[in-house]
Amino acid sequence: MLSTIAGCRALGVRAIGMRTIGLGAVPKVVRSYHSYEHDEDPFFNKESPKYRILEKAMEFVPEYGFQHKAILESSRTFGYSDAIQSLFHNGTFDLIKFHLVRERLRLTEVVSQTEEFKQLSDENTKVKYLVKKRLEGNTYLVLPPNIGEASEELHKLSDDIRFLSGDSANDFAWYSKRLSLSTTYVALETFMAQDKSPNYTNTFELADKRLSNLGDLGQVYNDVEEFLFYTVNSGLNLIKSQATRG
Repeated sequence: MLSTIAGCRALGVRAIGMRTIGLGAVPKVVRSYHSYEHDEDPFFNKESPKYRILEKAMEFVPEYGFQHKAILESSRTFGYSDAIQSLFHNGTFDLIKFHLVRERLRLTEVVSQTEEFKQLSDENTKVKYLVKKRLEGNTYLVLPPNIGEASEELHKLSDDIRFLSGDSANDFAWYSKRLSLSTTYVALETFMAQDKSPNYTNTFELADKRLSNLGDLGQVYNDVEEFLFYTVNSGLNLIKSQATRG
């Protein structure tokens, strides 16, 4: 799957392309489309000790949460001394980001290996399917406190979902759709954290409702306002928590 995408890039899917009109050529700007264009962090190398520790640490998350203790217990199972904790410069956010990136990249497996997805022909139906699959990986996820990096990873997720669902648009509408999808995903994630229904049925019903409105321009404007409120409010809460700690 990734090699195919790399091949598409080699054929000029991104950067500056040329569109021939008559005898001349008019430059055509094409935005960097999906998150496969973004370099992943060096720690996301399956052969590195850091990757192995973080992967194993996910098994301790149900018991310890996304805390340093999960990383510490994981490193000890491999026989590492506690000094190896110096690898994790961002503390527990390394573990949170590891989860976010790993679950996002798993969507490529859904597209290439799931017959149910291959039978879907409508772009919006594919978006719904991929969002629900991503939400299934959140049964023990809390919203990350690092707003800057979390927002970047959120938009990468939206990039992938739009791309994998077959969205080939390259105009301004794409940015609106990405922002709207990001906002919808945040709302669903927040709702899911409080959902007590069996197998999160209420969350997935809400996903159907919210994702059905993504094509509505008025809904896009509402989502932009909601996303800005979420970002500012989260930032203020983070500042308050730091001030409380002294």
